[in-house]
Amino acid sequence: MLKWNKIGIFLLMLMVILNVGCGCAKTEAETETGVETFESVTYYTSMVSDELGYTLACSDPAASQMMKRLEITKDGGESWEMVEDLSNTIHNYPCDMCFCTENEGIVLTDYHAYREYVYFTEDGGKSWIGMYLGEDDDLYSDGVSVTYDAEQDIVTIHSSAKVSEDDVFEEREYDSKDHGRTWEKREL
Repeated sequence: MLKWNKIGIFLLMLMVILNVGCGCAKTEAETETGVETFESVTYYTSMVSDELGYTLACSDPAASQMMKRLEITKDGGESWEMVEDLSNTIHNYPCDMCFCTENEGIVLTDYHAYREYVYFTEDGGKSWIGMYLGEDDDLYSDGVSVTYDAEQDIVTIHSSAKVSEDDVFEEREYDSKDHGRTWEKREL
């Protein structure tokens, strides 16, 4: 398993380097994010700066079990170290991740039995708080994407709430001006 881990990280970094080298545009104020999949493992990456970044490695779910491992780099991806195994902390299946600072980050999930689909950390990923952004009468919500606009210092979550048994869904957006602690619904 350790051998695959090093190979997976190497391939991820190679893809990031090739992506940036092929004209992936970003401003200095934007946080770089990305999603890559390698042989049944999906990597959600969020670079806070050129040197500091996080990756969440998630295996395909099997028999209700899914590996979720958070790692950090402080040298632009040259090396990674494990922050925390989140397999029993982050419920449902991750679908996006974003870190605003070295300590504050959000993992977004889709629905698989647990109502909470937004997870917030303020200690660099060591502990997480699960939240449900939505109405009390929603059946559930699926996370779609999470983005951070560093220029405006706003985190935005896009979600899809199931609002009736007849498979009626409502698209929603929520903004946070405090990096994920509190959220306000945005009118669409």
